[in-house]
Amino acid sequence: MNENLKIKDSTKHLILCEGRDEKTFFIFYLDHYKKIGYEKYNEIQLEDIGGINDLDKGMENWTYTSGYDQLKSFGVIRDAEKDSEGAIQSVRSSFEKINLETSEQCFKLKKNNNGPDTVFGILPGIKTNGKWENGTLEDLCLKILKDEQYASKMACVDEYLKLTQEKHKYKIKHLHKSRLHTYLSSNDKYIGSKIGEASKMGAFDFENENLSNFKAMFDSIVGY
Repeated sequence: MNENLKIKDSTKHLILCEGRDEKTFFIFYLDHYKKIGYEKYNEIQLEDIGGINDLDKGMENWTYTSGYDQLKSFGVIRDAEKDSEGAIQSVRSSFEKINLETSEQCFKLKKNNNGPDTVFGILPGIKTNGKWENGTLEDLCLKILKDEQYASKMACVDEYLKLTQEKHKYKIKHLHKSRLHTYLSSNDKYIGSKIGEASKMGAFDFENENLSNFKAMFDSIVGY
């Protein structure tokens, strides 16, 4: 038993997130809905699993944590990165290692008789032409900015990043992160903010249709 891990007495659904930003983003996402009447979302506990290479061991550790037996569902949210299908198979494999079955499809709850139900989502969680988009939390955040001037501002951001790379002859390795944080730094309210902080301050539209798969997933977990 890992004494550093704790499942709250009120928790019925445990969701492990890839990193602190991801955990904090979804905490404020759920808080948004709690404030408008989704009381069952209080049954969901979000935790940071660390990097994706920590997933197998991290999931195993939670199965030995006091309170695991009270869980009705156990889930994972991770980035698709450059291979959404590979990410899906990786998560399913991690569940298999702790003897839990999963749905073949992400965002779909799988009922289990030998343990908690399972579910998993991948970011950005958007389907285009029948395929899940590759990408990360930052890619999703760029699609749900609460800003009517988003398009024109992002055109300026992209031009700046393009010219900077051309002039100084280098390639930005994590362009999605640079795009989001350059945008955030262009607004006095969000300067220096991490994703979680920007979420708290209202940078993102939590009812945006690009979050619909996550909304459906959370609703299925709690039984809405």
